[in-house]
Amino acid sequence: MNRTNTLKGLYIIVFTLLIVHEIDSAFWKEWELFHLPGGIQLFDVIHIVLLPIFIIGYGVLVSNTDKGIKFSLLLGALGMVAFVIHSIFMSIGFYQFKIPVSILIIALLGLTSVYQLVLVYKVNKDLHRADKI
Repeated sequence: MNRTNTLKGLYIIVFTLLIVHEIDSAFWKEWELFHLPGGIQLFDVIHIVLLPIFIIGYGVLVSNTDKGIKFSLLLGALGMVAFVIHSIFMSIGFYQFKIPVSILIIALLGLTSVYQLVLVYKVNKDLHRADKI
């Protein structure tokens, strides 16, 4: 499997883990952790905006354009941000997300996001190298 195909697969995995994490976040009332004004309503609106962006991003990635690489970079970065934020919350004693499945989702999200970001770098480097030939 070439790097581009692997990146497409990782996009699906990271996106899936983020969606499952957000379902878990609704259970834990994540909007309270972040003190979001509007609570669940703003939380829902944020997801109404973000989900189509990342679904479109996958379509762009599949079409093998440079923009697809950017969407993949954005998704990987978002996965890493979620991992880091929740790691900080856990380390300072928040009780949310401390059940085994929640921890597993967050850990897998961190690992796959790192892999995705490394692969984005390599694919982008390959694309630029091919442009120079």
